[in-house]
Amino acid sequence: MTTFYNKTSILAEFWLNYRYDQDFKDLFDYCDISLPLSWGFANYIVNPEEPTDLAVNLINEAWDLVLEALDVDRFIIDQLDLTSLDDLLGQAE
Repeated sequence: MTTFYNKTSILAEFWLNYRYDQDFKDLFDYCDISLPLSWGFANYIVNPEEPTDLAVNLINEAWDLVLEALDVDRFIIDQLDLTSLDDLLGQAE
């Protein structure tokens, strides 16, 4: 299973690399708090060891929406320990 910190790192990288991609415009509009928050966690601006319940919920919701947007099999993803955006995108192919 992908750790909370790895989720934030992957989401942060996704946000930085694709935030101007029109294919994901609706996703980025909806996740306008959670994706930058992920970047904050991934870069230790926010302590990933002590996330609030709200932060965890926001990150998990963004994670689910990104998986859906990439059309990856959620069952398979839940079994993997992803560590990078490349790992996730490899599952989307």
